[in-house]
Parts: sequence; C-alpha cells; structure tokens
Amino acid sequence: MLGVLRFEVADDDRDFLPAAREALAVLAARPGFRSGQLARAYDQPTLWCLVTEWESVGAYRRALGSFEVRSVATPLLSRALPEPSAYEPLATVGAGETAEAGHSVEAGQSVAAGRSVEAGGPADVRTRASDRAGLGRMLGDERATAGPAAAPAPTTDTDTITAWGRDGGTSRER
Repeated sequence: MLGVLRFEVADDDRDFLPAAREALAVLAARPGFRSGQLARAYDQPTLWCLVTEWESVGAYRRALGSFEVRSVATPLLSRALPEPSAYEPLATVGAGETAEAGHSVEAGQSVAAGRSVEAGGPADVRTRASDRAGLGRMLGDERATAGPAAAPAPTTDTDTITAWGRDGGTSRER
C-alpha cells in the first residue's frame, strides 16, 4: 500500500524540510512501515510529496492514528493537499523487466528480487484478483466485458426476513 501526501510549500518556508524529515522518521518507526521518501518536483520546486510504503492500508491508518504520529507529524501532515492519500498498487514491474498487458499473478505472490527475465518476455505484474475484471475492460479484454450481474427478482412473500434476504432487500416490510 502506498501513502502519497503532496504539499505546496512556499520558497521561503524554512520549517517544512525539518518537519517533513521528522514526520518521515516517526512514520518509519511504526509497525507495518516498509519504506518512505520525501521528494520535490523538478519542474515546480514548490511541490513536494511524501511517499510511504506499508504492509497494508490498516497498518497505514493505524500509524496515522498513533499518539506518536499525531503529536509529531500531524502538524505537517495537515498541510497536505486535500486529495486521497492511500493507494493500492495494482501493477508492479521491477527494473530490467518487461510486462505484457494482462499478465499477472495472484495477490500475495511477488516478483523475486534480482530475477532475470528474458528480453521481451513477460514479468510477473502483481494485481489484486478482484481488480482483474476492471483492468481487463480497460485493456479491451472481451472476457471481462460481460457487464454487471442481473439484480435478483423481487419476491411476493413479504412476511419474512428470509424473503427480504433472499431477494437482496427489495421486498417491502409490513
């Protein structure tokens, strides 16, 4: 899971960099933290981002809610631009590897570090199984374009909760 926080920082703001380094250090001490980077845009040096990698979205959110992070890093984190910050990586390719569209492995499997892949051969692109249909539609895979499942047919038996559950909640209660 990636945590991506972007900041717009004035050129004369001398407090941002030390506060961002301190925030990164306190986040790095939390369980589930894998790595982190503080970066500044080359083309627009007033834009910065703090990118962290976590074991799970739960670890990320628990870290943000911890006392240490709230007391040390929240003053900085509250300056982040108002946009989503939690991202789920859907495809990952390592250096020197190539990937073919739609090639993936099951969630939980990973590409071995340093593994060689033949030039032009597929790499293992990690995708979450539940996202494959959406990715297939985006890539034009006709197998993934069947459309949504039909809604359950309403029942005339409105006397029981069983009927309500059986028809997906479309029955009216008395």
